[in-house]
Amino acid sequence: MFGLVEEFILPYVVDHARPQLSGDDYRVRVLLQFAGEEAKHIHLFKRQLDLRGFLGLDPNLKAGYESLQYVVRIAGNGTPEQFREIHENVIKTSPNYFNVSRPVRLDATLKVES
Repeated sequence: MFGLVEEFILPYVVDHARPQLSGDDYRVRVLLQFAGEEAKHIHLFKRQLDLRGFLGLDPNLKAGYESLQYVVRIAGNGTPEQFREIHENVIKTSPNYFNVSRPVRLDATLKVES
């Protein structure tokens, strides 16, 4: 599960840090430190995946989740209002949040290689 957290939060923060690489070094360090803290302090799932559905052992069970719950824990020198504002901005601008929170068409291509 921890890998999923990294896939959700860390690429977003890195994407926001990338344009700053030639600019303000302090801002890049803050964004990357934030990413590190997110990786340490987010508890993503409150329940376990039922593998019987995932493995096709019970056709009455779904292969995934009906919903995902997550808790963001943050500590720092900011005020609660500042942290709320940052969190709302992250949600509004995150391509990962967008893709996970809305139906997205998946177009699969099977390439069998010998």
